[in-house]
Amino acid sequence: YGLYIAGTCLQFISSGFWSLVTGRLIYGLGIGAAMHASPLLISESVPSDKRGSLVALKEAFIVFGILMGYISGYALSPLGGESWRYMFAAALLLEVPGAIVTASCMESPRFLCLQASKGPEYEY
Repeated sequence: YGLYIAGTCLQFISSGFWSLVTGRLIYGLGIGAAMHASPLLISESVPSDKRGSLVALKEAFIVFGILMGYISGYALSPLGGESWRYMFAAALLLEVPGAIVTASCMESPRFLCLQASKGPEYEY
């Protein structure tokens, strides 16, 4: 979520084309990492009979997020020429709580096994 938040803030404060593109790139790296890490965590920590539904739920939330982006863009369009900045900033309303929730997630069983195999000083 650090890349999400950094990319969003950079997009919001961008003063030119290249700072906006850089913000989009950083944000995209965060999206890419999350889209690959989420199914991995689900596969390692969820019972097999619930894995498919959770991955499908993740995909549904992605589509819902895209819909909310379009809705926020439409809702903010009457603000004029700078409304695109507020549309990017609106993403922070979901990113900050998401970062807090993610910080409270458990470690995956694979991570815990790898730490335990390094010796007792790495055990949790």
